[in-house]
Amino acid sequence: MQTKLVSLEATYLAKVATDAALSVIKKKQFLQSKSRQHKD
Repeated sequence: MQTKLVSLEATYLAKVATDAALSVIKKKQFLQSKSRQHKD
């Protein structure tokens, strides 16, 4: 039972980390596209 909880926690943490990474990537892309528009 203990190992099941640990794997659930690991899966949740992995999902949170993935979501955080995706939001950072999206923010970077958004800022890059904004700066490109200003250059034009």
